[in-house]
Amino acid sequence: MLKQHWDTEELVENWTLLPQELELIYKKVGSNQIGFAILLKYFQLM
Repeated sequence: MLKQHWDTEELVENWTLLPQELELIYKKVGSNQIGFAILLKYFQLM
């Protein structure tokens, strides 16, 4: 289960997209990019 309250440092550490992740995201089209990015980071945290 994900935390409900995050401090700024935790948000940056856990949700910033890395260059390799951005490469994957840029291969998606339109609104699929944001959905893919959110799911990618979500599953990394689970």
